Amino acid sequence: DDKVPWAKDEAGKLGGNKCELFVTGAVLHLRGVQSQPVCDEEGNILLWNGEVFGGTPTVKVDENDTCAVLKALREREKTESIVDTMKKVNGPYAMIYYEKKTG
Repeated sequence: DDKVPWAKDEAGKLGGNKCELFVTGAVLHLRGVQSQPVCDEEGNILLWNGEVFGGTPTVKVDENDTCAVLKALREREKTESIVDTMKKVNGPYAMIYYEKKTG
C-alpha cells in the first residue's frame, strides 16, 4: 500500500523509504488479535506493553489496547502533547512511539 511508508516483516523489522527502525519488546498479554508493533495509515508506529484500566482511551472488553492507544495518539488535539495524552491513560504500561510527522 503506497499510503503506508512502513512495512513490517515477521521479525518485527520496520523499513521505510530511506531508513530502518528496529524495535523490540516483550508483550505479556494480548487482548484481541494484534501483532506488535502496530503501524497506522499515517506511518505512526506504536509498540505497547500495558493495560488500559480506565481514563482515555476507553477500551471495550473485546478491543485491543494497543490499537485504542494508537488511535488516541493520532487523534489528539494539535495543541496536546504526547505526554499529556498519555497522562490520561489509567494503568501500567511501557511503550515505544514513533510519530511520522515529527519523526
